[in-house]
Amino acid sequence: MKFFILAGGYGKRARPLSLVKPKPAFPLHGVPLVKLLLGQLEQMGFKQGFINLHYKPEAIRESIGLMPGIAIDYLYEEELSGSRILTRALDGIADEQEFLFILNGDVFMEISQIPIAEMVQELKETGCDGGLLLRKSNHASYAAVHTEDGFFRGTGESNNRDSLMYTGAALFRRKIIEKIVDINFFQTLARHSFKIKTFVYDGIWLDIGNPRLYFEANTQYKQYIRMDSQANSISENVVISPDSRVVNCIAWENTEITGGSVLSNCIITGNISLHNAYYSDKIIYAQDAAVTIGEFA
Repeated sequence: MKFFILAGGYGKRARPLSLVKPKPAFPLHGVPLVKLLLGQLEQMGFKQGFINLHYKPEAIRESIGLMPGIAIDYLYEEELSGSRILTRALDGIADEQEFLFILNGDVFMEISQIPIAEMVQELKETGCDGGLLLRKSNHASYAAVHTEDGFFRGTGESNNRDSLMYTGAALFRRKIIEKIVDINFFQTLARHSFKIKTFVYDGIWLDIGNPRLYFEANTQYKQYIRMDSQANSISENVVISPDSRVVNCIAWENTEITGGSVLSNCIITGNISLHNAYYSDKIIYAQDAAVTIGEFA
């Protein structure tokens, strides 16, 4: 089975952070999200897959680096096509019975705890065309996925109570992918009579959709890997001078903090030097060599 990580979006809700790099390259405790996802896929035995690129494509490539154990076919888009990009994987799916594992590149999940092999077996035994991984939703901002007897029946507004939402993970046969003509594949599913099984996932699920959620995701991820939730999340090449006090901050690569700086609960997006800085509960990011401060959204 091959995978497809959707990673081409602009991440507008995550601005100003996404002005620096795309969301799949945002680090969780110092490791880019997309690299964490690929590492799990490799551990599960995946050998080959696709990643679409559009916005700041080199940042995605650089965040992944070399992964000799897994072959990645990067699909660059001049213009974003949304779910339609999945059709470019068709040449790699020769068997009509084969499934493509589709994963959103801006959400962290414990992929190793998803019983993909068992799901595929059930889909084959029940003659299904695909499967959707859902989770319970406690927020009205997420669209609800309606089900009946364990099968997909459509989408709509969430009632914020006993609603299910899409996790960003799906299994589709070739026959579904061939029909995708919409930016959002749920629109395609609604127009066809595909047999789509639904599965409920109750593991860790971290959305990095906006700066506040990204900050909270780092805290939850550190708890998940049993690190001190109050510790800083430090990427590569970060220097903090002994006379500075930095608490519960996220520092992206190539950050230097000196001169007795005092920072707490901040996101520092790298390639920046802060000297004698005093900030709390702020975003600090560098753009055009200037330092800009903005409240968490």
